[in-house]
Amino acid sequence: LSTWDLRFNTLVKGWRHPNLCPIHRVLPFPSSSPWIFATTGQNEVTVWDLVSTSCKILFRVLGGGGSIPLPTLTPLPLPDSTDYALEEQSVLRNIEPSVRAVCPLPGTKAVLTAGGDRRIRLWEMACVSESYIVSGLDTSQARPRYSSFTHNDLTTYEELVQFPVLSSSSTATDRRGPVAPPPNHRDCITDLAVLEHPQRLLISAGRDGVVKVWK
Repeated sequence: LSTWDLRFNTLVKGWRHPNLCPIHRVLPFPSSSPWIFATTGQNEVTVWDLVSTSCKILFRVLGGGGSIPLPTLTPLPLPDSTDYALEEQSVLRNIEPSVRAVCPLPGTKAVLTAGGDRRIRLWEMACVSESYIVSGLDTSQARPRYSSFTHNDLTTYEELVQFPVLSSSSTATDRRGPVAPPPNHRDCITDLAVLEHPQRLLISAGRDGVVKVWK
């Protein structure tokens, strides 16, 4: 993560994200403070204060309920050459699933995220228990649990994935006849947008070459 002075095309500061994953998307946080969203691997979205370089908000998915260290940015020395980006790429590691898209819901305290696990999530910061998966939840999987906590000025919102619950009542006869196309994306979701007029709609685009519109 870097900040540049565009007047002189000069790198001012640089930091390395703690999980050493590529940052796929940077977006201003809807606040008067100089905060930004940063989407990375490990199904995480972080919100950083660019002045204090501290993490203010963390959205993450916990597959097994294990403990994951809270993120801190590591300052990097300013380079003497133009090889800065290449040097940084040499230490990156690709981790899937990763979050590729983040979209604040206008007029609310909710945030939409999506990415490599082909799921669209709505994080309700005002009441985290009302968060849910908009698209991509398997029919055999229970609804995830959501919780939040604050520690050292960092608010963390977590999704705890429940283990699949397979139904024994399903038979081959249930699958007879025409099969409707699945409503979910079949590959990584790469972007999200919200359309306000003539009504509020969610638009998602995926690496499967499909754009979907959700009410």
